[in-house]
Amino acid sequence: MNKLTLFISALLFVILNVSQAWALPNCVGQRSSAWQNCFGTFTVSSGNKYVGEFGDDEFHGQGAYIYANGNKYVGENLDDMMHGQGTFTFTNGSKWVGEWENDNLNGY
Repeated sequence: MNKLTLFISALLFVILNVSQAWALPNCVGQRSSAWQNCFGTFTVSSGNKYVGEFGDDEFHGQGAYIYANGNKYVGENLDDMMHGQGTFTFTNGSKWVGEWENDNLNGY
């Protein structure tokens, strides 16, 4: 029983420490070229808001873009564009779930 308890404790220690290593740090300061490989929130003057991963001061990785009119995109981004798997939800409730490429619907 002691060996099982020790094994479970060691396994939990490894899992908890590894999961922390994968988390991106928060973006610090104003959005600038310093926002690389971090997680942050950016609101533009129109009221649109992005919450997600940044790389090279661009929306890059997983994130959500919430438009001022209520539309919302949740998914992958590349170079400030919807790119990869994602879901776009319109204010009327209809959705596009699938592939995006360079801000355009692509695929099925």
